[in-house]
Amino acid sequence: MKRRLWLGVTGLLAMLIVSGTAVGQEMSAEEIAMFDKYAMPGESHKRMEPMIGEWEETIVMWFAPEAPPVTMEASMTAEWILNGRWVRSEHKGSMMGQPFHGIGLDGYDNYREEYVSIWMDNMSTASMVSRGIHDPATNTVTMTGSGDDFMAGRDDVPVRSVTHWTDPDTFVFEMYSVAADGTEYQVMKLTGRRVTPADGAE
Repeated sequence: MKRRLWLGVTGLLAMLIVSGTAVGQEMSAEEIAMFDKYAMPGESHKRMEPMIGEWEETIVMWFAPEAPPVTMEASMTAEWILNGRWVRSEHKGSMMGQPFHGIGLDGYDNYREEYVSIWMDNMSTASMVSRGIHDPATNTVTMTGSGDDFMAGRDDVPVRSVTHWTDPDTFVFEMYSVAADGTEYQVMKLTGRRVTPADGAE
């Protein structure tokens, strides 16, 4: 049994361009099953549900291995987008006397079987992409990526992050980077505390 693709035009074209399927071509039952497996949100996406809601954040940052910590308070609002495929989070606070505004996109890649995080903020024109896995034994997500240290002229500096949920209303996000001498050091510790109940997916 066959049926035509039902996705929206943008998603349809993106998938077809990558796969080489002709526009308007019908799909077999096997192709439909494979497409649904990789295109539809599943249990790994549901695991991100605790992120949804309003949060208060306490952020501690270290700008160098021996630098004193800098603390800031921020707020976060997180919501489902794209029918439960991605969580969009918006972070607002003040850093070094300047307004801080960051946006995160978190999802799960069914094909690669890993979580994906994309970060951007008003302190840089760059973005950061990290990928990683969830450990059910410790209820942590560990991700790795890289970023450019434009102040020091260092490209693709490795970054590692660990997110741990202590309870449904509290999480701790820790980020580590690599100094010029190759040693890893902690650059951030963010503690989030829920201020509103979680909502369901749109």
